[in-house]
Amino acid sequence: MKYKVAYIVKNWSYPDLLRQTSGNLGIWKNVRFTLKPVKECDYLIVLNYSPLTIKVKCPPENIWLVAQEPPYPIFRDIKFIPKIYSRVFTVDRAFKEEKYEYSQPALPWHINKSYDELNSMPVPKKKFTLSCITSLKKNVRGHVTRLELLKKLKKNLRFDFIATTDIYTIGNKSESPNKLRERLLKLGYTKIVRGGKWEGLSPYRYSIVIENYHGLDNWTEKLADCFLSYTMPIYSGCTNISHYFPKDSLFTFDLDDPDIYKKINRLISSDHWLKNLNSIKKARQLILEKYQFFPYFAQKINSAEKKNTVKKIKKEIVLYRENKFSDHLLHKVRRLFG
Repeated sequence: MKYKVAYIVKNWSYPDLLRQTSGNLGIWKNVRFTLKPVKECDYLIVLNYSPLTIKVKCPPENIWLVAQEPPYPIFRDIKFIPKIYSRVFTVDRAFKEEKYEYSQPALPWHINKSYDELNSMPVPKKKFTLSCITSLKKNVRGHVTRLELLKKLKKNLRFDFIATTDIYTIGNKSESPNKLRERLLKLGYTKIVRGGKWEGLSPYRYSIVIENYHGLDNWTEKLADCFLSYTMPIYSGCTNISHYFPKDSLFTFDLDDPDIYKKINRLISSDHWLKNLNSIKKARQLILEKYQFFPYFAQKINSAEKKNTVKKIKKEIVLYRENKFSDHLLHKVRRLFG
């Protein structure tokens, strides 16, 4: 088979993206995705921004940007979206030009399992009832709102507030496991699990998921990780989530609902998870085969190929790095005063 080559450039290193394909090969149907530099490609797909200057031969109309950050003002400034991109996938409705396509962000899952492992995995034993895995970030308004609500929930609900060691050891390999555990417990976590989120989700029937931005199409790995673990999300975030997943695969709630504690208690005290397990399984397959990065963008590529039957000419493209010190300084100023 002759593959279309899609060169992926991204601004993050964790988690491993290629594990979301069979055999970690980066192949999905007739598209071969690669993270390694190539001399030429059929598509150049940039996730957020390029940390390096890229030189490659590619059809100019096939240079795409996937904006994976929520539409807070810090991420929105149009001058941070270079004109070189012919197509931009975003949740941000502030952008109205034809090249902008409203889309879920296709973020990578954060459970420490490969596509092959997940595809063949049965429902794990569900020994526990309710968990919540989240960071203690306070960078944006949504982070603060989430932590304030969780503080209230902890007073009225019994659940495991979980930290995963994989996130907290990035860039801090010298800290011993015992010291890390002690530090995280002091921060307010009630349970520490080693590795990725699988250990904090798969033994639970339910998990609380609160996105840091509420709006159309903005669902993240927080939701996907639950489904992949056969866990029902108790969810607040994407406002058109029923467009993507079966209604019975999750329980949605409003952040301002004064009765949310009672509703969650009723839910977890029932056999709701078991009754709706088939819907959770359907949502799980939708993640694996439709919405995760590789099937999602393989479909976008094939759709673009069908629309444009004229042979595209590859040209030398230079995509300049976008993580200069001045950019970071400007971002910090915006966080402080914006």
